Amino acid sequence: MENNVKRTDGMEANDEYGRHYTWYEGKRFYGPKFTNGLPEGEYVVRWPEIDELFFEGTYKSGMRDGYGVAYNENGLAEYKGYYKNGAEEGHGKYYVRGDYDSLEQIIEGEFEEGHIKNSPVIVHDIIKKEEIECTMDEDYNIIGNAIITRDDDGTKWIQNYVDGVPVGEPHPYEEPNNNQVNKNLENRQQQNKKQPNH
Repeated sequence: MENNVKRTDGMEANDEYGRHYTWYEGKRFYGPKFTNGLPEGEYVVRWPEIDELFFEGTYKSGMRDGYGVAYNENGLAEYKGYYKNGAEEGHGKYYVRGDYDSLEQIIEGEFEEGHIKNSPVIVHDIIKKEEIECTMDEDYNIIGNAIITRDDDGTKWIQNYVDGVPVGEPHPYEEPNNNQVNKNLENRQQQNKKQPNH
């Protein structure tokens, strides 16, 4: 399509490679015909000027809904996971990139309304070669105690974080002793049987 042609949402055309698309919100949508002027179904969406991937996945009533992959302008994944009503919702992986699009971290967890939930999150730190089991706030800052597993030797450490900043020194992590946990549970159950009902 010629660059000087005014594009409007819903306009159909063929790209420079002969692929049929529908123009919508400044992007090329390759996939089924729109329903009532909106994308409905599975699409491959591309940046028009550079012909790189923008998004691959499912749309419902014009919004991302279901599984999808979002890409940056260089065609590299930024997010892989589930969407609802246009926002990240459910299990997903967020890809953190640095200079020259080098992959630095993968943040994996549950998303809600476009934000990481304050629930168990796994951070795969490519630079430091470690995996961090932690909780994060909406700004992707690690908060509270985190368990860090080193990739090279599998050792585990506990580190406290405040607003994404490590506080104090890390100390070795000790796996819970399941025998002791079971024994404590049995003791509590026996104590509860001895207490009178009210």
